[in-house]
Amino acid sequence: MAAAGIPPECDLRRCGWRLVQPAAGEPVAGSVVSLAPVNRMDAAQWLLLIGGQGACQRGSVLLHGVVNGRERARYLSLGFGDVLGCDVDIAELDARARSLLGRADMVPRRRRVGRLELDLLSRRAYVDGCPVRLFPREFGLLWRLAETPGERVSKRRLLKDVWGLSHIPETNSLEVHVHRLRENLKFAGLCDVIRTDEAGGYRLDPQCALPAPAIRPVFSPI
Repeated sequence: MAAAGIPPECDLRRCGWRLVQPAAGEPVAGSVVSLAPVNRMDAAQWLLLIGGQGACQRGSVLLHGVVNGRERARYLSLGFGDVLGCDVDIAELDARARSLLGRADMVPRRRRVGRLELDLLSRRAYVDGCPVRLFPREFGLLWRLAETPGERVSKRRLLKDVWGLSHIPETNSLEVHVHRLRENLKFAGLCDVIRTDEAGGYRLDPQCALPAPAIRPVFSPI
């Protein structure tokens, strides 16, 4: 919301926070908490909040002004970081936002996408509980793609996050590692789970990681 639209009782600048206002659809650098007063949001703002091409992650969103307890529980089940009612003191709001920020900064040990599970501590990948043999760079690629399943990750971003490079090298090392990763996942039973995006870069397709539907016998009268 615009700075002028923030209710005084929700203005965390009173507690030492800084207001960040990115352009529409642009990701925010650094650690942030998105405060969303639901009773002041229209449909367009909801779409920007939860559908802005990954710009806002639900886990870093604190919803405020949800009166009904069942509604608060539903929003929490949808993955929002925290959900509060209307009558909340600014000190409690500050404490909850800081707690949410701390959780957002924690790196999870495991990530699961359908049949695929990744363990960061052991740097192992599993498909249906069976280990998949991956080299460190291949695991790093898969871990990064699994961070935002279904979303495109550019080559530049992958090189920065996995290789620590700030430039695109002249070698095809990234393409070679992606090819090896695909072959290893295919051998483990996950085909086409790593997609080449039309806009450039790669994405992990969560639909391809889902278990195959059970085949049920169908009978018809003779």
